Amino acid sequence: MDAPVPSGLKGTYALTVEPVSAGPVYAARTLEAAGEGLPAFTIQTLPDDRGAVAVPEAEQDLSVLQK
Repeated sequence: MDAPVPSGLKGTYALTVEPVSAGPVYAARTLEAAGEGLPAFTIQTLPDDRGAVAVPEAEQDLSVLQK
């Protein structure tokens, strides 16, 4: 599955993953570069940093689509 990439990206960005089951979540990033005319890449695994964010409660309001 390809992760969404923000348009006009010029720096770092974060991606939040919400597990839908009790199983583990695996993530990695791929860095690519061309060197001496040959493509090169590395895959780096991302450790679990135990980070969390607070998600506020929200309600559906379709009226914002008509503004």
